[in-house]
Amino acid sequence: MASAQVAHSQDEAKRDVFLVVDDSPDIRESVDECLSLAFPGCIVMSAGSGEGAVKLVEEEKVTAVILDIGLPGISGIEAARRIKVVAPNVPIIMLSIHEEDEYVRESMSAGASGYVMKTRMGKDLLKALRAALPEAKTPPADSIEAARPRTGGQDEVEPSPPDRACRGAVGRR
Repeated sequence: MASAQVAHSQDEAKRDVFLVVDDSPDIRESVDECLSLAFPGCIVMSAGSGEGAVKLVEEEKVTAVILDIGLPGISGIEAARRIKVVAPNVPIIMLSIHEEDEYVRESMSAGASGYVMKTRMGKDLLKALRAALPEAKTPPADSIEAARPRTGGQDEVEPSPPDRACRGAVGRR
């Protein structure tokens, strides 16, 4: 997993910096792998708590935050509120096992840009990031689709490497 420290060279200042916040090291690792494949050269920082997330956003310039709702200490929803105070323009994508509308509403009112079910990370995380990030920061949608090889001349499409990395998190959890 990429280091949480951000080097201050000129090249690295131009890189996308993502913060992945989840109390599960397996989820953090899978999302790190997914982001690294979808955004080559990006820096992925991680935190296991809401308080840790807020502290990192206060200290570093972050492109986007991927934030679990169920965290030790303050919840992901409360962390999102606090992050929006210190970095109002940073998109936050919530990750959750909760399907209930109340969690989606609370997340969006806390400032989240998107809400992704953990069971659908492989299909939805990169789509949610593309929708939330400024156009210049997002990988072209066709770059991920082009990486999907067709099998046996059929119309079935194999998952792209980023999709497989995101989907792997659910299986390991």
